[in-house]
Amino acid sequence: MTVLLLRWTDDDLSIQVELDRLRDVFEFQFRFATEQWNIPSLNPTRALQAKLYDFQEAHQSESELLIVYYGGHGEASRRGKSVWAAYVHSFFDLDMLPAVEILKSMVTG
Repeated sequence: MTVLLLRWTDDDLSIQVELDRLRDVFEFQFRFATEQWNIPSLNPTRALQAKLYDFQEAHQSESELLIVYYGGHGEASRRGKSVWAAYVHSFFDLDMLPAVEILKSMVTG
């Protein structure tokens, strides 16, 4: 069982303490392997797609549980897709970076 903890490199939440605590729960209470990865502000969609693909490829066993935890702002777009953003004001203009629209193919392989 492997956990990928995601957050933005730059954000307005100061979420690192929360991620550290959650990582400790997964590692010490459940004995899960964990990895933290920061979503970059430059080309976040491409970088996140590549990271999720690499994460799935590295853990292809059908018996392995993969958990992806995202610590950041999230909202549904007008098209009903999940949008992740580094800053809360990014939702007022979704063309403004950094924000990522999560596509089903990004999380299901």
